[in-house]
Amino acid sequence: MDTRLRPETASRTGTGCTGLVGEFSRLMPPNNQRRMKFHASLTVAVLVLLSIGGMVAAALLLFQARDCLPLMNPEGGWPSKLLRHVNQDFYWRQKLKEARLRKSFNCSWIAPNLGNLHPQVVTVERVPERRRELVAQLRLQRIAHEVVFGADGLHDIPAPLLKLYSGKRTRKHLTGARKSAANDESGSGLDDEFLGGGYWQALQGNSTQYGVQESRQAALFRRMEVAAKLSFTSVFHKMVGERWEYMLVFEDDAVLFRDFSRQLRDVLCRMPDNFEVLYLNACHETTGEAVRPGVIQFQKGSCTVAFVVSLPFALRTIHYEVLKHRDIPFDHLAMKQGRYGRSFLADPRLVNFTQSIKSEIRDRK
Repeated sequence: MDTRLRPETASRTGTGCTGLVGEFSRLMPPNNQRRMKFHASLTVAVLVLLSIGGMVAAALLLFQARDCLPLMNPEGGWPSKLLRHVNQDFYWRQKLKEARLRKSFNCSWIAPNLGNLHPQVVTVERVPERRRELVAQLRLQRIAHEVVFGADGLHDIPAPLLKLYSGKRTRKHLTGARKSAANDESGSGLDDEFLGGGYWQALQGNSTQYGVQESRQAALFRRMEVAAKLSFTSVFHKMVGERWEYMLVFEDDAVLFRDFSRQLRDVLCRMPDNFEVLYLNACHETTGEAVRPGVIQFQKGSCTVAFVVSLPFALRTIHYEVLKHRDIPFDHLAMKQGRYGRSFLADPRLVNFTQSIKSEIRDRK
């Protein structure tokens, strides 16, 4: 009997490949059907075993190379990132071990007045009272310094800079709040002159008088954050342009402790020789163990009140952190770099936050 599949048979069993396969399966002897099912199951089992074996081999390789992974790419390549996310405690122990094994930083070249650390006081020209106390302390302790006037959030920020250093969310927040004020129908008295050069000054000083909404006050704070980012970024650009290897930066609300110059030099002499940033104080910080006396491991935090920064840190902040994370305030960006394992915090702290000047961005807690 001719058992070959005829066209009319295919039309009865289905159309296309589905019908042909079904008909062939029906015509196939039972032993062959069982054999095909067995081979298919065996193939699936082999593939599953190979996948499991590959994952086990990768895990064993990762375990064997655990001492090398943080060193393969200290700037945050995939091995270091993988290890950091898989085992946070182990990652920071490895970074602590590396820091303790490093030679001490050569501090013999640092002058008593810290002049070759190029101290910069970042402030805004509009409020001289903010920097008055810090400048007086620096002069009293005979510490060289330069006052740098940064961007002012109450003045118009050039559109190219705003576009470069703030993300879409920030720009939408700012322009949206300003547009809302322009279209305000609540009778708050916001005229064209108010929306011009004096809009943000009036918003800060007369929010109650003008009935300013909370969203516009939030927009003002966001402008202050963008201005702070522009100010610090400009200082880092200056460092790169002058080719300074290290730089000491103060916010204008920093308060120096007594004998600041000597204490800072002592701490720097105990730093690992490859350190990238030393924070002199911080807030909301997460720290590790002590690397050496007076120096502890810094992981993350905020409030860049004062710090000593290296040239590689400044370059990475300019070219990567600021441009990639444009909607994040500068202090969070800078202090997030603790994840690279070369950030440290002075212990005890060498500066304090002034209590007499209120932050223009937010209250520090």
